[in-house]
Amino acid sequence: MQKEKYKIIIVDDNQSFIDAMKFLFLKRNDIEVVGEANDAKGFLKILKIEQPDIVLMDMILPGISGLIAADMAITIGHDIKFVGVTMSDDSSIHSDMKNHGFVAGILKNQFFDDFENTMARIKNGEKYFPVLSHI
Repeated sequence: MQKEKYKIIIVDDNQSFIDAMKFLFLKRNDIEVVGEANDAKGFLKILKIEQPDIVLMDMILPGISGLIAADMAITIGHDIKFVGVTMSDDSSIHSDMKNHGFVAGILKNQFFDDFENTMARIKNGEKYFPVLSHI
């Protein structure tokens, strides 16, 4: 049985982290990386060309934050599932993600361990914020 293929854009100012995520996704047949950007402006340019299902969005970007970039994409009319990726375990940041329509929030230092669970929950229509479940 063929799995549904998710189109993903990765937005992070750390190119090494983007490269590591892309390497992880090479081994998967249910994910296609259709774009990558190091800032919000680059992400918004990609949205003119691609229609991703999921965006892995760093919260702290040069210029426009990940939260505002997500808000802008939603305002434009894109139906995207946003997954926040951050170094911070500050619950207020994860609450902000949830309040801005993100479906999940993953800590960067746990990304590779947590991604499978996150995808399973997204596929089931659930939201997943492990930092918030610990408070």
